[in-house]
Amino acid sequence: MRLEWLEDLIALAEADSLTEAALRRHVTQPAFSRRVQNIEQRLGFSVLNRARRPARATEALRRRLPELREVVSRLHSVERSLASETQPERVAIAAQHSLNVSLIPRALTRIREQVRPANIRLRSANHAECHSLLMTHQAAIMASYDTHDFPAAPNELLLEKVYLQPDRLVPVVAPGLFPGNRPGEGGALPLIGYPAEAYFGAILAARLLPQLHQRYRIAETCETALTPAQLELALNRWGVAWLPHTMAQEALGSGRLVNLSALLGEVPMRVALLRLRTPHAPREETVWHALINALGEPQSESLPPPFPHVAG
Repeated sequence: MRLEWLEDLIALAEADSLTEAALRRHVTQPAFSRRVQNIEQRLGFSVLNRARRPARATEALRRRLPELREVVSRLHSVERSLASETQPERVAIAAQHSLNVSLIPRALTRIREQVRPANIRLRSANHAECHSLLMTHQAAIMASYDTHDFPAAPNELLLEKVYLQPDRLVPVVAPGLFPGNRPGEGGALPLIGYPAEAYFGAILAARLLPQLHQRYRIAETCETALTPAQLELALNRWGVAWLPHTMAQEALGSGRLVNLSALLGEVPMRVALLRLRTPHAPREETVWHALINALGEPQSESLPPPFPHVAG
């Protein structure tokens, strides 16, 4: 008997009517009635009490409901086991949103010959969630930014970490928003803010905003933790956004955005790949080393220089 028929019988036994059973199986009542008739022809006896109004499963079928559930559960378990042996689980990579719209997709494209795309599951999340996914084995690899005061992860003894290409968090703005692209001292500085609990929000609050408050009247026009949204808002003249340079470089190169680092300061960063110090499956090893090669030669483990002061 087909698995689909067994699931039909369970729906019929659980429901109080054919209509309800059909709803459970996401088909129309006439279509479900035809399926029940096909099952009865295959079995050679009736599973539906048509003398009752509305018609419902026979008592014999209802008594066998626990057995039917157990059989279907075992069949699904066998199906999953076979799938896991013939189709290995994908390697999950947890990456910050900003990396998932810039560096990571480019790196995966470069290593397509080494790593089949179907073997990768790319998970986009904030920094804290990425770390949680890694520590709970829901992701094999974490890609994150790392700075002098805000490391990619605190669990140094538990994690293997490789520092890759440098980047920097830069203030960008649509051209013409300020006269001469230079905010006036003491004037308003429209800012697209990050939530305080966001990774970039914490960096700005600790290192740049205190000095900016001394020179400008900060006017937060919008707040979002999503860097793609920050980029779009900056392009649409909502104000200054601090973004990874690699994410903003296309808009900067085309002149759609202007870099105000010389006036407002910037934050040096680097990209880090992390994984737990545990044995890894061969496919995880392949993805790990391929990503390292695609993202550039590993950098020195010495921390980057201190954050520069905002230009006075």
